[in-house]
Amino acid sequence: MKSFLSSGRLLCGNIAFSVALALLSPIVHGAVSIVSVLSPVPTGPQYTYVNFDNLALGTAGGISNGIQVSVVGGAQIVQGSVGGVTAAPFIANSSGLLFGDPTVSGLDSTPYLTTSGLAGSVTLKLPGEEQTFGLLWSSVDASNVLTFFDSNNVAIGSFSGGSIVAAANGDPGAGNARTYYATFSSTSPFSRVVASGAFFEFDNVLYAPVPEPSPYISIFIGLAVISISLVWRPMSLGVLKSGSIRNRVAI
Repeated sequence: MKSFLSSGRLLCGNIAFSVALALLSPIVHGAVSIVSVLSPVPTGPQYTYVNFDNLALGTAGGISNGIQVSVVGGAQIVQGSVGGVTAAPFIANSSGLLFGDPTVSGLDSTPYLTTSGLAGSVTLKLPGEEQTFGLLWSSVDASNVLTFFDSNNVAIGSFSGGSIVAAANGDPGAGNARTYYATFSSTSPFSRVVASGAFFEFDNVLYAPVPEPSPYISIFIGLAVISISLVWRPMSLGVLKSGSIRNRVAI
């Protein structure tokens, strides 16, 4: 009976640990993984926030808060929405405040970046080797591709629009509801990020030289504690019981 109970507790512990590991398995492509898609913009002194508002509209590119922006193949810096051509990102829950945009809820009225047609791409050359990156990704399309490169120009991770949302059809949705703030973390440093594919619109980028911690870490710790307690508690009780028996015998 004791063996059965012990096995049951061990099984529960293993299940809890397995669930924790499953929760800690985000979408990973190479060294880079998606940390979050719908959560608020990360905050902290380690992050640099970039709004591209200082860049001239058009194809000249330039430098914005440490990031060197270059556009090719029809990509450009634009402002506002043009039906069937570009869709301005949507600001929700005052998420633009960290980027200097006071909008509480509504369309992004500031300059943003778009690849425009299929041949367009936007390259963001970061000031150093970074391990966290985030962007406000508008009207996600399956053809949108975000690729991370290290300092040797080797691609270490790539994500299509389908990695962000299942119905990645480029439709901004009612109230531009299909704008997502996506945050990525990498086990290897990257120094360049390229947005490519048709009609890839984005704004409000952040970067940091340290990986963004997974939101599931606390869940993992909690389940790990539960699994350990399931294994060790009966053992400690057994020790106490055997000690009590010995004491009775001694008396």
